[in-house]
Amino acid sequence: MADKSNAWDASGMLSVTVTEAEGATPVPGAVVTVYRTVGENREKLNASTTDASGRIAAIKVPAPLIGEDQSFQNPPPYAVYDVEIDKQGYYTMRHCDVQVFDGQETILNVQMLPLPAQPPTDITKVYITPPHSMTTGSGGEES
Repeated sequence: MADKSNAWDASGMLSVTVTEAEGATPVPGAVVTVYRTVGENREKLNASTTDASGRIAAIKVPAPLIGEDQSFQNPPPYAVYDVEIDKQGYYTMRHCDVQVFDGQETILNVQMLPLPAQPPTDITKVYITPPHSMTTGSGGEES
């Protein structure tokens, strides 16, 4: 049995692929930034730029150690991260509460929305994916 004195000694991987809205065309040069929230503080863990295929190299991030009891208790058996993707000519995308489990690779496929040919004067709009039901207390059950 693993030592539970430091349950965050484990890690998982996070891979991100960025394409245009229909998923067919890769978006090279997009900046992918990974954040975690600790208390009231938002901590930047990593910033990477997508390659010609719209991908970043997998990022190793801390995750809770998976113990013998893998039921969905509090705290949950996964870490959550926010991933922000930014590229000139596209709306900024933010995926909240991306789940990463110990010893597993989470694959995040992001579809960027191009800005209109005549951008509005306020282009600070950020598209946020809603939290998954697993992170809202329903244990994965849809209400």
